[in-house]
Amino acid sequence: MARALLLCDRRTGEAEVAATLDRLGDMRFRQKAASFASRLRGADPEDVLWEALMEALSYGGAREAFSLLAQRLTWERLRAQLAPLAATARRDEALRLLSEAAPSVSGHQTGTRPANRPERRLQGAAQLAARFAAESFVTRLSATLEQRTVRALKELIALFTVEGCVGRGRAVEIVANAALPWLAALGPEARTRRVESAFGALPLTARYGAVRHLYEATAGGVRTNFRRQQGMLYLLKQYCTQGGCGRCPLS
Repeated sequence: MARALLLCDRRTGEAEVAATLDRLGDMRFRQKAASFASRLRGADPEDVLWEALMEALSYGGAREAFSLLAQRLTWERLRAQLAPLAATARRDEALRLLSEAAPSVSGHQTGTRPANRPERRLQGAAQLAARFAAESFVTRLSATLEQRTVRALKELIALFTVEGCVGRGRAVEIVANAALPWLAALGPEARTRRVESAFGALPLTARYGAVRHLYEATAGGVRTNFRRQQGMLYLLKQYCTQGGCGRCPLS
């Protein structure tokens, strides 16, 4: 794959490689939106986002536990108990309810960075629950998305950032893998177009080790953002790991 990409880069130029990664990144995003559309059938949209948010919030082996927690304590149930409370009381109550619903989630994980430990993520989930309890996810996120793309993204990332619990990088992952594809699946078409525009402008906060060979193949010639790294992941899953170097869009 690396050799094929380097040859393509010399033949077609960096602009075409970048355009291909953009296209594949968009395809990966639309696949996620389609998956959300399937999950939304017959389900409460708010509960679907809550589960996706918890999955994106967690780390490593805790992902399944956080997903099960979101199913056990749905957003509908959690919000119903938080909304009547004073804003200052919501965080502690949210943490109590989440901890009672899945006490094993807060267990210690040896070798995990403190910020990624389940108990820290659970605290972050409690603060996010308290933050969104006053109004629906749809209302809050849709209103934010109505702004100009750069400002909308800045505010979306800030909404999912919790000091000491959920850093900016993880917040970007939540926006990219939960909030935006969920909103795209909800529609209508005009909002879906705004969502896709926002996805295309997401900043890159960290390079994924799994696609290191693709970064090396581009030799620094293609500026990479979140969207293009998603395009690399598309190549990894559809071609690199499937023996498809000769069929790769960049070969």
